[in-house]
Amino acid sequence: MRTASFIAALTLSSCQSYQFEPVVPVTIVISEEVFDLTPVLKPNVMLAVDRSGSMGGQLDAACTTNCPTRMSELKQAVATFATLADDRVRLGLTTFPKDPTASMSGAEASCQPATEVRVPLPVPARADDAQANQANRVTTMQVNAAVQSLQPAGGTPTGATLAFLSTLPELRASDFRNDFVLLLTDGLPNCNANNPNDFVQSAAQCRCQTGGGDCSSLDTRRRGCLDADATVAQVEGLNRAGVKTIVVGFGADTNQADAREVLERLARAGGVARRCTMDAECGAGDRCSTGQCGRWSFQASNRIELEQVLTTVLTGLTPATCIRELPDRPVNRSAVTLVVDGRSVARGPQTWELSPDNRELRLVPEFCDANTGATLQLRVAGSP
Repeated sequence: MRTASFIAALTLSSCQSYQFEPVVPVTIVISEEVFDLTPVLKPNVMLAVDRSGSMGGQLDAACTTNCPTRMSELKQAVATFATLADDRVRLGLTTFPKDPTASMSGAEASCQPATEVRVPLPVPARADDAQANQANRVTTMQVNAAVQSLQPAGGTPTGATLAFLSTLPELRASDFRNDFVLLLTDGLPNCNANNPNDFVQSAAQCRCQTGGGDCSSLDTRRRGCLDADATVAQVEGLNRAGVKTIVVGFGADTNQADAREVLERLARAGGVARRCTMDAECGAGDRCSTGQCGRWSFQASNRIELEQVLTTVLTGLTPATCIRELPDRPVNRSAVTLVVDGRSVARGPQTWELSPDNRELRLVPEFCDANTGATLQLRVAGSP
């Protein structure tokens, strides 16, 4: 009987019906951004060269015969730079101050900013084909020739010259190129007639930048004062417009503490950090940390150092075509996918990888060569 009762109970329980709530399918959507990785094209680089009177000064005060000047050393360094830059960047040239008119005198005559370029950038082009490269070579030779003809004279109207450069349409052309101003200067900016600082009212705040250190005359009491704030503002304006500024100080004067402080402000406003892999790449007294130097500005005291600095700048401006900067830093490494001509390519030692800081996509050279001209897309998945 016990067995029969158990079987009956089991039979009854198996006949019970259960009511289930209907299940609604749920789709989890992961957002995805797709970025086209355009070919790495030669950047536009407008050289802004200081030809102020101090550029005629000797590099070595102890020299007595056939002494090199800042200008003579700069000319040699630019000649070397031009040969290296020939097929790596698109050069243009602006120099300051410009020559005054016959009616000008005093500080006004010395403080005329650039109002035209000496050598225009090559005509905008959306490819670095043979025709564009030939035009670039011609322009580079013109830039070097113009620098070789420079004669030192006048003050240092850096801020007003940068204001002029911000108006150049060729630095903001839609040609898929990065745009830079490369500032070469041996001194600090002055020449601002509207400088809020006045030597007569406060010599300390003025920080006089004339050759003799005297800004007491009527036309130098403001123009002779340091014009740091307004010049930094012009660099910031260029940066907002998409034009980065790289700052190179040349000569012993730019290695003084106050000069380095001002040039560093300009460099940081310019938006181009100095990349590094070791302390030695950052100069004396500086360190490399997380891939960047502590100082962003460059300083050179002689021709050899200036050539080294310009070579470093050039290398930083022209990354290998197999390295692409990421548009946005990915959420995590696994969120990134590379698509080559519509085909997803797995990450690996034979294809591509991300840099340790997740800011660069690096194609393996053989894979890069095999896909020259391919359409590269970066897909970055977001959070569900």
